[in-house]
Amino acid sequence: MAATKKTTTKKTTKAAEAEVKKEVAEVVADTAVEAVEKKTANARKTTTAAKKTTAAKKTTVAAKKAVEPTVEFFVEYNGVQETYTSIVENVKKTYFESHGDADVTSVKIYLKPTENAAYCVVNGEVEFKMDVYFY
Repeated sequence: MAATKKTTTKKTTKAAEAEVKKEVAEVVADTAVEAVEKKTANARKTTTAAKKTTAAKKTTVAAKKAVEPTVEFFVEYNGVQETYTSIVENVKKTYFESHGDADVTSVKIYLKPTENAAYCVVNGEVEFKMDVYFY
């Protein structure tokens, strides 16, 4: 009977060792899975933060580009100033008085203060001279 106890004890010990090894392997596997999940979550957080930073930079750059400076342009001759806008508006007004509500796609103005005149080309075809007074 003593021999039976030793064999049974050996079998029980081997079975216990196998079970312990199995449990250790499961714990190691679970720990590895948790580590991978943790690293993946951190990588997602980092990627999300990077995307937000990139988006914020793009928005800032777009905002900077969207802001146009205010430009005031003056032509001065003989001590008298005339604004760019008033000259352009007078050219358009003169053109529409003689051509009605025609479509305007381009306007070129050649200003000659020495002659108190603006030479104009509208839509690449219509040419006319307009008085611009610098008194």
